Amino acid sequence: MRVLVVEDSRRLAGIIKRGLLEEAYTVDNAYDGEEAQYMAESTPFDLIVLDIMLPKKDGLAVCRDLRAKNVNALVLYLGNFGMIAAGLGYLSEDRQGEGLALSRSIVDNLTLSRFEPFVRFGWLSLKRQRQAGWEWVRRMNIKARSPLQEVAHLSGGNQQKVALARLLHQNAEIFLMDEPTRGIDIGSKSQIYECMSGLAKEGKSVLFVSSYFPELLGVCDRIAVFHRGQLVDTRPSPGWTEESLLAAATTGRAAAEP
Repeated sequence: MRVLVVEDSRRLAGIIKRGLLEEAYTVDNAYDGEEAQYMAESTPFDLIVLDIMLPKKDGLAVCRDLRAKNVNALVLYLGNFGMIAAGLGYLSEDRQGEGLALSRSIVDNLTLSRFEPFVRFGWLSLKRQRQAGWEWVRRMNIKARSPLQEVAHLSGGNQQKVALARLLHQNAEIFLMDEPTRGIDIGSKSQIYECMSGLAKEGKSVLFVSSYFPELLGVCDRIAVFHRGQLVDTRPSPGWTEESLLAAATTGRAAAEP
């Protein structure tokens, strides 16, 4: 697979180049997309990833131009609006540092990635927003005085449920959950497992990152193991044991299936 990465930094290209894909090319600081378009014209690519901070209409225009030059390529725009528009939802392992605005209310955190249902003629309806907040608090069984309570005053498990409810409200199709059960109570863990199962039954994709082997074996359909940033092996969950997972993760070599 030939990949073109257009980005503001080397971060995304570094991830892609760690053995996950055969070839990756980086265009740095390509805000106007001209250099990317030149490369797209001169070299056929299978995947073009844009990780650039552009106004939404400009970013989508660059996508269209690149798509026209590479008719068989998949173009992903991961800029400031692109990830949400593409249906991607990310649950950070650092919920307090990255996943939540602790000084804001529950309802603000729940709805900050999708205001459209509450906007009419350019005005935000606080009444509709709060009604949605009450509904998500009820559905996710979030223990709080009201949706107007600051997230900082919630327990760890309830904070995580707020972060997950935001992705559900966002209508994400692909969920990347990074250590979603770390540091939370048993009841909240069980609810998150049930939520992931329900999402899978709805046909949505869930990428679940965890360093706790029992929950990987109990929750996942397939498990991929990485060692120092490189993919070691991928197989259905019944093909792994805790011992083989540990061996693959620490040695970088896949063991025989049980």
